[in-house]
Amino acid sequence: MNKQYSPSRLVVEAFPRLKIELKMMADEAGVCACCGRDVDEGEPVQFTRFSAKFTDFNRLAAPESDYICAHCAALMKAEPMRLFKQCVICANGKAYSLTKDTHRQWFLTSPPEPPFVAIMAEKLTAIAHLIWHAPVTLDKNMLFVQRGHTTLIIDRPYLMELVDMCAEAAQIAREAGIKVTPPHPFVSLDRNLESLQHGVIRQDIAAVLETTERGRFLLAEIMNASEGELWALATLAKTNSAEPECEALDV
Repeated sequence: MNKQYSPSRLVVEAFPRLKIELKMMADEAGVCACCGRDVDEGEPVQFTRFSAKFTDFNRLAAPESDYICAHCAALMKAEPMRLFKQCVICANGKAYSLTKDTHRQWFLTSPPEPPFVAIMAEKLTAIAHLIWHAPVTLDKNMLFVQRGHTTLIIDRPYLMELVDMCAEAAQIAREAGIKVTPPHPFVSLDRNLESLQHGVIRQDIAAVLETTERGRFLLAEIMNASEGELWALATLAKTNSAEPECEALDV
């Protein structure tokens, strides 16, 4: 992994007060067990001695490594895990909340300047190791969100088109006499990704769409939505959406 874009390095260098001093040095070149970035000989490291409570072995980038880099070691502490539960962390030293729908609307429609790391703990009460295995977003048009241990990928230009196509599909169904309240053709869109009906297209709406060339086009395009785009759609395709809100965190 390129050192410049190590997620842990980005976060710790953006917020220098998170840095910790390590007394041990790498006796030879290697890689960080957590983020996978190169570690130079003589670089400060923490040797890999995970506690019995550590449950993220399958998330390690290099589980065979003896090293944890200083940036990942800093993020193993409780404070950064509490601070950065649901937010976007930018390389320029800014962090913004993603806890509310209005925050996520802002992020999805007008994201900050990359590079940044977007983190979504599955629950606000949960503390988890997420940053060091979160992909770094380098392009506003291709967003990465680390939601729990799932990496969501969002093609933003497609997402913006998807919102409009879903609204059009719902309107076609209404004009055919089908009762449709939300501006989309799905049984459910669940931003918590818990509903078994999340992302399932209603059969009655699909049947109407299949009757015209335009409808078939919309249906095919909508069915191309990835898990990340469906998650984003749950925030954007709402009946009554509030204004997007950008809320900076006091870190």
